[in-house]
Amino acid sequence: MVNGKLQPAKSGSSKKVSAVSKQQPLASPATLVKKPSCTTCGTVVTDEVKALQCDRCQAVDKWRCAECLNLPPEMYDHLVSDPACSLRWLCPGCDKAVLETGNMNIQDSADKLDCWVNLVEKLLDKLTAVEDKLRSKCDIGIVSQLDSRLKNLEDYAAKQDHDMSNKITLLESKLDRHVKSNEKEVTEQLDSGSNLQKRVQHKVIKQMTEDKDLENRKKNVIIYRVPEVPADNADDRMNGDTVFLTELLESVFHIKPEDQGIDKMFRLGQYDASNSTPRPF
Repeated sequence: MVNGKLQPAKSGSSKKVSAVSKQQPLASPATLVKKPSCTTCGTVVTDEVKALQCDRCQAVDKWRCAECLNLPPEMYDHLVSDPACSLRWLCPGCDKAVLETGNMNIQDSADKLDCWVNLVEKLLDKLTAVEDKLRSKCDIGIVSQLDSRLKNLEDYAAKQDHDMSNKITLLESKLDRHVKSNEKEVTEQLDSGSNLQKRVQHKVIKQMTEDKDLENRKKNVIIYRVPEVPADNADDRMNGDTVFLTELLESVFHIKPEDQGIDKMFRLGQYDASNSTPRPF
């Protein structure tokens, strides 16, 4: 048996698999013909050598001994013996791939922003053409209504642009702080050699919570100043909001609501019939 951090069999569950697993049973003599070696110092990984295998690619040639990792013996023994420990080691290739994946997510957000801007520009061009035609065919009242709708669309597009820019800036700032914080905390924890497991678990749980919260809210859309149906029955008010949203998507954005997979729609705040300001939803 090679002392190391081996990977468990993958399952269909979407939850993260623990990075540390129990030792595997003894392999047959045929599988021991060629032993892996440390990618840094070249030490052959045997039963007596303490080494870790890459948790991501699990390649047979991606091992590194505890000495090259500056990993204390007691910490290594803890990683191997505790299946609940979530600390992982990645080879340089996998570490680079994970960082590039994070950068690609930021680029995807920028591409979505550009798509929104292009869509709004096309809509504004179409509305401008319609306005020019209506000046000679429609009365002043209709033209005023179109001006009001155009102004609302411009305000909405500007707000979406501003919100998206703020979200991207906040995401970049959090990512930078997270990387710096992790570097500092890992250094301090390795120096002190105490409470390592609790600190790492707390940081991982905190980051997972933040990532889940961002994932849940990244597709949310808030609409303001939409008149609310003055009804005591909540279902009647919800039906009125559904009709408005359907008309908005189909007439303005040419989008069918059933194609967008809308999971939930609701008004923010408690309903108050005496309040003249409609609640956002």
